[in-house]
Amino acid sequence: MNLTVIRRVTFDAVHHGRDLSYALEVSITGPVDETGSVVDFDVVRDVAREAVKRVIDAGVAAPTAENLVVAFWGELAPRFLPARLTRLRLWETPNQSVEYDGS
Repeated sequence: MNLTVIRRVTFDAVHHGRDLSYALEVSITGPVDETGSVVDFDVVRDVAREAVKRVIDAGVAAPTAENLVVAFWGELAPRFLPARLTRLRLWETPNQSVEYDGS
């Protein structure tokens, strides 16, 4: 049986000289293990925060929501095996987001 765990992580970043508050939704799909979990929510939070920090600190040439979510995917995808990263949604504002499934 596979289930999907979704964790939302918020962070601030500067884009074109403006401070923006983002929310990143991380969806991890996999089998339920012997503890009854796919992956611990706190682990998803911590791994996502580390990935966001690495991407932001490294700088993205054109830090649009689209480019950021792809860069986050590259950092996060290998981190949750045997479960898998199935979707990222980056909210730039409460009314606009970008979704990426790795394809």
